[in-house]
Amino acid sequence: MATAYTCEHLSTQLGPGSPGRGQYEMLLKRLVYPRSPVERVLKSQKQKCAQCDSTARVHACLLCVHFGCYGNGHIQGHVDAAHPAGGSQARLSVDLSSGQVYCHDCSDYRYDLSLLQMLRQCRRRAFKSLGVPNFFEDWIPSEEFLAVLAKNRLNLRVSTNQLLGLRGLVNLGNTCFMSCIVQALVHTPVLRDFFLLDPHSSLREHPALSCLVCEFARLFREFYSDCDNPFVPSSTLHLIWVHAHHLAGYEQQDAHEFLMAALNLLHQHFQADSGSGEPNGCTVGHQLQLQQQRSPCRCIVDQVFSGEFQSDLKCLGCDSVSRTIDPFWDISLDMNTLTSESQTLGCSLERYIAPEHLGKIRCFRCQTVQDSIKQLTFRKLPVVACFHFKRFQHACLNHRKISTHISFPELLDMTPFMSSKANHDDSLERLGKQYRLFCVVNHSGSLSAGHYTCYVRHNCNTWYKCDDHQISDVPVSEVLTSEGYLLFYHKVVLDYHVT
Repeated sequence: MATAYTCEHLSTQLGPGSPGRGQYEMLLKRLVYPRSPVERVLKSQKQKCAQCDSTARVHACLLCVHFGCYGNGHIQGHVDAAHPAGGSQARLSVDLSSGQVYCHDCSDYRYDLSLLQMLRQCRRRAFKSLGVPNFFEDWIPSEEFLAVLAKNRLNLRVSTNQLLGLRGLVNLGNTCFMSCIVQALVHTPVLRDFFLLDPHSSLREHPALSCLVCEFARLFREFYSDCDNPFVPSSTLHLIWVHAHHLAGYEQQDAHEFLMAALNLLHQHFQADSGSGEPNGCTVGHQLQLQQQRSPCRCIVDQVFSGEFQSDLKCLGCDSVSRTIDPFWDISLDMNTLTSESQTLGCSLERYIAPEHLGKIRCFRCQTVQDSIKQLTFRKLPVVACFHFKRFQHACLNHRKISTHISFPELLDMTPFMSSKANHDDSLERLGKQYRLFCVVNHSGSLSAGHYTCYVRHNCNTWYKCDDHQISDVPVSEVLTSEGYLLFYHKVVLDYHVT
């Protein structure tokens, strides 16, 4: 079936009735999505590069029996040497990990709806033979959907100065703390895609009045509608009051505390709708402990914000190490009060993972009292890293705010703070630990009389200041020189895992 996605080389070599089509189907059944145990063993033994034995992105040449890796250029070198350009046959190879077809004449992957249907059928049969009921399906648009897109092409254009998604929030009385967190969550790319694309069905009796997930789905729809008037978040505030009694009332609240309460409630309501919910009285810490005890939660909150600390306790007597893994949603960093000079986020993270001498404790291995060292590092990074600076101090009668400036970058590399140190020469590995700033929440004033504002990144490189109902564009230099209370970073490259 020829389509707009098919290049001439693909239709010639793999079109209906062509010999290469049968060869492609055989590769799908035997090496890409094998069904029998014997075929799966064969795949594990044979799927490697003929030159370097690499098993990453191995391609099979469709013109001869040759396996070569794409990353080191061995499949490209083989095709250019054995099948020079200009021949009678199209130069194609198949990615044995995904089944996608690479055209060496076009230097790109090419697609055809009939081949995608064949690939899906082979994958479905292979997963069924393994007893896996749920698996990822490629979305293929129907003819009706394509016709709708063809008639509404103007709606597909997004200009660089597009303001869709920017909307102010009316202050309902000391609710600037809530407005900033709502703006941060609404401008989180992964959350935006989830709430706008994935419909939520609540199991509650009156979801609009009791389900915070339904309320946030409505918030995203309101922000990404055509209306640009300031939005009144009265129902959001009411639901927070109902489910988080410590935040009820018109007193000024802590934005960080509101963020943790909102994430916790969203997590609980997602769990309740999946039939595995916990009591509404669970605290954030208790909720994270419950996640560690049972199988990992797959709700969108945990998929986006959940990371893992690794805590190593080392005995200096016998060098044994006791290791524990703890989940987290945010990273709270202490302020260095011994200096009034400007500090950096990098220095704060270095202090955070610096070894700490705990004194003498009884070692579990040698059963003697020895000096010990504890070190905290990052074992697993979240998609969105939220950094919280502890600017508010409440010690006895001394309540104050630390206004020391913290310098933070637009691009952040978390590689030096990981439990397993990455190979600094491996650019791909380092890329998976790089983050880009997309939101900054600031607090101005004192503890008794303060105000929250935030900066959000919109359309990649444009920054806007959100001050309740007022939205104004600002240069990135203003963002990076602001005081900084909460910093939100998003991974530059997302990791996809089979679940």
